[in-house]
Amino acid sequence: MSSTPEVDPRTKQLLERLTNCMTAVNRARAKHLEDARLESILTQLETAAERVESGEGYSFSERDALDFHLVEDTPLEGDASLVQELYSLKNILDRHAGSGQTGYVSLL
Repeated sequence: MSSTPEVDPRTKQLLERLTNCMTAVNRARAKHLEDARLESILTQLETAAERVESGEGYSFSERDALDFHLVEDTPLEGDASLVQELYSLKNILDRHAGSGQTGYVSLL
């Protein structure tokens, strides 16, 4: 019998939040294929989800380069709840960078 490690409920919640944002960005991207900014936002969210899932954090310089929360002049700008969620996720990742923690559990 193979044993799969349990995912902490808070990590699972963070992954769900990232997935929900990726879904919203993907919807906008489907309507605005020429918008390179939406592609960048989506790529950053995908990378964040991969790192959360693996437990890998960001260095300070990597964290400073994250700008998925800056949606001015994009089709996302009018979605206040999405904008708020992107800022919230950015804050979680900011608090984790360089902390030496192996997970995001304590940040939620």
